[in-house]
Amino acid sequence: KPKITFRLTPAEKLKLMGREPATSEQIKQAHILAKEKAYLSEKGKVKPQYRRLALGITGKKSIRQMTKQEASAFINALRRLPKPIVRNGKVIPPSIPKTTKIVPTAFFGRKFKEPTLSRLLTSQTYYAEILGVKPLTEPLELAKQNFDLQYRNLANAVDKQIKTINKIGKTGLREKTVAKIKNKPTRAVQEMRDLLDKYEEPPTWLSPEKKAVFNWFRNLNRTILKGENEVRAKLDLEPIKYRKAYVRHTAEAMAKEMLMGKYPFPEGLKYWSQRMVGKKIFNPMEFQRQLADDLENYFTKDLAFATKSMLWTGLKEIHLSQPLRAFSEQLGALSKDLPVYEGLSPEELRQVRAVSVMPASTKKWLVDYVNQVIKGQQTFLDEEVNRIVVNSGLGGLLNKALKPFGRTIGQKPITGFFQKTGRAIISGVMGWRPKQLIRNKFQLIQNLALYSTKSNLKGFLPANKQIKELLNESTFLKGYTGFEELPTNIQQRLEKLWLAPYQWTAVSNVKQTMKVAYWDTLELITKPKYRKYGWADPARTYKEPKGFLYPSEKERLLKEMEFGAGATQYSYIPMGMPELFRHKALIPITRLQSWWMNYFAKFTREAIHRAIKGETMYGARLPWSRRLGYLRYLVLGGSILTAMGYKKSFLLGVAPTYLSPAAQITLGFYNYVTAS
Repeated sequence: KPKITFRLTPAEKLKLMGREPATSEQIKQAHILAKEKAYLSEKGKVKPQYRRLALGITGKKSIRQMTKQEASAFINALRRLPKPIVRNGKVIPPSIPKTTKIVPTAFFGRKFKEPTLSRLLTSQTYYAEILGVKPLTEPLELAKQNFDLQYRNLANAVDKQIKTINKIGKTGLREKTVAKIKNKPTRAVQEMRDLLDKYEEPPTWLSPEKKAVFNWFRNLNRTILKGENEVRAKLDLEPIKYRKAYVRHTAEAMAKEMLMGKYPFPEGLKYWSQRMVGKKIFNPMEFQRQLADDLENYFTKDLAFATKSMLWTGLKEIHLSQPLRAFSEQLGALSKDLPVYEGLSPEELRQVRAVSVMPASTKKWLVDYVNQVIKGQQTFLDEEVNRIVVNSGLGGLLNKALKPFGRTIGQKPITGFFQKTGRAIISGVMGWRPKQLIRNKFQLIQNLALYSTKSNLKGFLPANKQIKELLNESTFLKGYTGFEELPTNIQQRLEKLWLAPYQWTAVSNVKQTMKVAYWDTLELITKPKYRKYGWADPARTYKEPKGFLYPSEKERLLKEMEFGAGATQYSYIPMGMPELFRHKALIPITRLQSWWMNYFAKFTREAIHRAIKGETMYGARLPWSRRLGYLRYLVLGGSILTAMGYKKSFLLGVAPTYLSPAAQITLGFYNYVTAS
């Protein structure tokens, strides 16, 4: 017998569920508006922008699937869209952001401030809070930190695997030394590279030890590629096709990175010497294509270089693509002119106007911060200084000197040189110096300016289970070292050993400050008398079991723990450094000068702001008991520091009275040369 099936329409399904479907009048109205906004094709079919808007507003792609209330919200959204524009004779419909939110929660109504000269001395992550742009930058900052941490950890893991390969191959010390000097892989590493380039799966005749290494590299490549394609799918981008040839899918991306100066050009690329002596001037696009082709060959010659290159490009796409897309869309939404919006109420117009008046100087600071600090582009000063060296005869001379060692000066010679000298300065000044270590521990005194005496005392107690969980979640703590732009996972073995005592004082200070902030903020959450200040979750009844916290309360706790530690103990990753530190060409002047900058521009500013405004810099309200902290610091903290002989760690005594070590050497050399 023929089967009889009944197919319900979307409207009938909604009725069966007891819900009122969109009316025919609403459907007609939506299509009229869609036509006005150029969201219908010439054949009358809806365009992707229409479906994306519908999905973002109601979670459904078609108005026929919507309830009456959902259809009303969708029609309202269509009505308020900007009008389509005509460009080169073609009608361009208004774009729909691919993010679920155009701007972050509570962003409307924030006041933007204009940057001043104090920005040069102020931590950049902190200055974003001051300017009012933190909701835009925070997702990017977190993504950048996660990218840095994961890349460094995996790069270190690659180095360990290379050591394992050499151990399995019984590579001698002499061969490893020569390979390092010549910047070439050892025989054992070359063999593993050949296997990975030839076989998709490990050959059956390989030893178990070599199979394990082979599978590690192959699985790493597959995992990164899978992560990239998952992100690309979310952004409606074409997936990267998997190629059996080892990591060659990254060649095009790596070519762009090298042209931007991210990596030095490998000596092994055959066109390099031609470019240096100026025999041929490449068209930029031709140059990139040639570079990509040569990189495909070069990638298969150095296993460590190839894998780290794949990690850099892959992890950057995984961690930064979505936040950068969201940032661009949010900034674009905030830059719209008011006349293009339709049907806004007076209150909504006021809110949009409050957001749309971002000063041009603020927007420039924001864009430069994202480009130079998050994305890694050079500042104008660094670019000019590096260009002068690279394009001069000095650049060619240095490259000839480095050629026997398989190296070049790259596209950022001054930046690279000063970064290395900066590390040498840190090692020369810090380390096993008892007086300096004790002095650094007394930086805990600054906690008195933000938190109560009782909380400061409880900070010396061992961390409870909840504190340990929050510390383990903290990205701020994971990347903290106490050294200016010098993470531990890029330090050499002897460097780590020499700096270990100072690093211990710095990291232990941060952990203790975070515990102090925990105990202080916990009271604001769990005590009924502080309800009006908004730290507790609206669902809190104050009858919850001891130690119980709602998810939103844990989020606020961790926010203050990280923010407070950053304000009193500072942050030393590039994003957390004063703006002057963006310019790597200034390292000889700025190295080891961030402490006094942070003291005045971050710590003192935050403490005084809390005392006068009765709120944190990120807008959380504080009771009077938390506003008297700076006075407590001046009286109690000042007495302790003065008694201990650390006057240079308190108030005006912090002001610099000397140049950085490198600047002193440079000035002394100048005086010696010019002395009559």
